Amino acid sequence: MKNLRVQQIGFTLIEVLVAIALLMIVLVTFMDYQFAALKIAQQSYFQIIAAEQLQGLVMLLRAFPDNNTAVIQSWKSEVSRQLPDFQFDLSGDGNPFAAAIFWRAREMSTWRCDDPVQLNRSCFMLRMTT
Repeated sequence: MKNLRVQQIGFTLIEVLVAIALLMIVLVTFMDYQFAALKIAQQSYFQIIAAEQLQGLVMLLRAFPDNNTAVIQSWKSEVSRQLPDFQFDLSGDGNPFAAAIFWRAREMSTWRCDDPVQLNRSCFMLRMTT
């Protein structure tokens, strides 16, 4: 009698697992793969643009360390040319994406590889942007 009870529980468990697997197959079939692919491509595009803008801004800040206003204006015009709906605000109330690029580039423009504290990833990144 005990074996019969164990078998019934086992069969019930198998039936539940099969039902869950079938449900997952149905859900996966109804997913919109084109929409997911478009989102991934869009995210990759923004990452590429961010890397290019970061590199460009670091070089501009290094070339003109005393003229931050002109550097920022030049960078903003380049960003708005590549991404027309790109808003930039230094206060951080605008596009946080642009503000993050700006502040990261500003920080990177002050790195020095002869400093023993920064002989790590910072200098590797610094060499990549020069």
